[in-house]
Amino acid sequence: MKESEAVRILRDLLDVANLNDLQEAIFRCSWQGLSYPQMSTELGYDAGYIRVVGFQLWQALSDALGQPVTKKNLHSRFEQYAQQRATTLSQLTTSAALADVKEACHQDWGDRPDLTTFYGRQSELTQLQDWIQHDRCRLIGIFGIGGIGKTAIATQCAEQLQHDFQYVLWQSLRNAPPPNQFVVEAIQFLSDQQAIEQNLPPDVGGRIDHLLGYLNAQRCLIILDNAEAILQSGEYAGRYRPGYEAYGNLLQQVGEQRHQSCVVLTSREKPREFVRLAGEQLPVRVLQLAGLPAAEGQA
Repeated sequence: MKESEAVRILRDLLDVANLNDLQEAIFRCSWQGLSYPQMSTELGYDAGYIRVVGFQLWQALSDALGQPVTKKNLHSRFEQYAQQRATTLSQLTTSAALADVKEACHQDWGDRPDLTTFYGRQSELTQLQDWIQHDRCRLIGIFGIGGIGKTAIATQCAEQLQHDFQYVLWQSLRNAPPPNQFVVEAIQFLSDQQAIEQNLPPDVGGRIDHLLGYLNAQRCLIILDNAEAILQSGEYAGRYRPGYEAYGNLLQQVGEQRHQSCVVLTSREKPREFVRLAGEQLPVRVLQLAGLPAAEGQA
C-alpha cells in the first residue's frame, strides 16, 4: 500500500477533532519506518513529546479499528482494513446491481407452470440460450408431440435468462385468446400500463406495428405457450383457425423486422411462418424436440 493511500484511510478513520498536523506527520514517518529519534530530527520536536503524541495516535486508531494498532503493526493493520473495505464495497455494489436489475426487469409470468424438476435436455437448453443471448434470434419455435417437454424447456430457459431482459411476458394460448386481445394486453404490459386501448390504432394490424415499436425500443422476452390451440389440424395443419390469422401476421413481422427482443413459441404444430423464415444462420430458429434418453426418461 502506498503512503498516500494509507493517509487517506487515516483521514477517513479519524475526524478533524482527533487528528492534527503533527499526528499526521508522525503517521507518515512511521509508515516510512523512521524511529522516534529520527522523527525528532525530521520534525523538530523533542523525541519524548513525539512518543507521547504517537501513543495517542495509536490509541485513537485502535479505537477506530477495534483492534490494537502500534507503530510496528501499522502496515498490516491498514492493509487488512483496506482489504475488508474493498470486499464490503464489492458486496454492496453487487447487491445494488442485482437490486437494480431485479427492479428494472418487469415480469408477467401468467399461468407459467411451477417447474420443480427438470431432467435432461441440457444440450437443447444450451442451444436455446445460445440462440437468444449470442445469436440474438428474434423468433424461436419449440415443436414436438404432446408431453415431450416443450413447455418445460421454455420455462427453464426463460427463468435462467430472465434478467437479460427488461420485460418478460408469459402468455398461454391454450384458451385461444383473440389476437387483438393479446396484442393490446402485451402493449399495456410493455408500456407499464401507460398505453390506453382507445388511443391505439383501431385495427389489429396497426396495433401489431405498435407492439413491434416496443420490442425494438426495449429488450423483451415473450413466450407464447401451447400455440397449437390457435392452429387448425389435419390437412390444414400449420394454418390458423378462422379469426386467428393475425397471429401469423405478428409472427411474420417479429421474424422479419429488426428489433432487440425475442419471441419464443411452443406448439405441437408448426405455423407456416417458421417454414418460410427459419434457418440455421437466420434470426428465426426451430428446435424440434425428440424423446429423452432412457435414464433421463425414467427419472
